[in-house]
Amino acid sequence: MDQKALIEAKKVLDEYLEKNNLRKTKQRYDILDIIYSQTEHFTVDELDFLIKTKNIKISRATLYNTIDLLEKLDLIKKHKFNSKISFYEKSFYQKKHSHIICRTCGKIIEFCDPRLFRIQEDIAEYYKFAISDSEIIFYGECQECINKRESGKENNKKTKK
Repeated sequence: MDQKALIEAKKVLDEYLEKNNLRKTKQRYDILDIIYSQTEHFTVDELDFLIKTKNIKISRATLYNTIDLLEKLDLIKKHKFNSKISFYEKSFYQKKHSHIICRTCGKIIEFCDPRLFRIQEDIAEYYKFAISDSEIIFYGECQECINKRESGKENNKKTKK
C-alpha cells in the first residue's frame, strides 16, 4: 500500500469534511483505507465483500455515499469500461494511465505510454482546446483467452475425426 498516497488522501477528506461541517466517521476512513490497500480495479460489491471479511459494519447506503464523496474529491476514479458495472480505482498520486481490457475474461491491464499523451497535447494545440480529462481504453482478447479458445478448437477437431 502506498502510505504517502493514503495519508494525503486522508488530508483531502479531512479538509473537505471540516470545511462542510460534516462528521469524520470511522466508516468513511475505513472505506478509504480499504480502497487504498487495493492494487486492482474494484466494484462496489467487491469492496463490500472486503469490508465484511474485515468484520467492519458499514451499511450499503454509507458505502455508496462514501464512494460518491471520494469520487467527487478525486480520490477515486470511476470507469464503466463499456459495461453496466462501475469499476473504481484509487486516483490520488496515481500516474495518468490507459487501460487494455479483455472482452472475454474481463482482465484489466493498466499501461502508460507517453506517446499517447503527446498525441493528446498535439490534438489540444491543433484544435485550440483545453483538455481537462481523457480516457484511452483498448478492448480485445488477452493471450490466455486466445490460447484457451485455440486449444478448444484443436480439441473439437480431434473429437470430430
